[in-house]
Amino acid sequence: MLDELSSKEDDINARIGQNIKIEREKRGWSLTDLAEQSGVSRAMIHKIERGESSPTATSLARLAGSFAMSMSQLIALTEVQPGTLLRHAQQPVWQDPETGYIRRHISPGDIPLDVVSVSSLRTDVPMPAISYLHVVS
Repeated sequence: MLDELSSKEDDINARIGQNIKIEREKRGWSLTDLAEQSGVSRAMIHKIERGESSPTATSLARLAGSFAMSMSQLIALTEVQPGTLLRHAQQPVWQDPETGYIRRHISPGDIPLDVVSVSSLRTDVPMPAISYLHVVS
C-alpha cells in the first residue's frame, strides 16, 4: 500500500515538474526569471522540473503564484481527467515531503467545481503571501 502511494507520488511529482516547465516556457521565462519571480532557487526549480526533487507546498505555492494561479490550479493541471468523481484508488495524491500535507484530487477537471481533500500530519503548513494572490481577469 505504501509502495503504491509512493509510486503515485513520484508520478504526480514528475507531472507537476513538467507542467511547471511548460508554464515557464509559455511565458518565455528562463529558470533565472522564474527564480526571481517566485523566490524559489534556480537549482530547486531545475530539480523539480526534471523530477529529481519533490516540491514542498511552500515552493509550489510560490511557483504557482508566479504564474498567477493557485497551488491547487497548478496541481490540477496534472490531474485533469474526464468524468464525474474519481474512486479513491484513482484519485491522484500529492504529499509535501516537508510537512506531510496531503492533497487528494476527488473531482476531475470537467466539473465546474474542483474538489480536493487536504489533510496534514502536522497542524501548521506555512504558505507564502503570494499563494493568496487573487487575479481577476
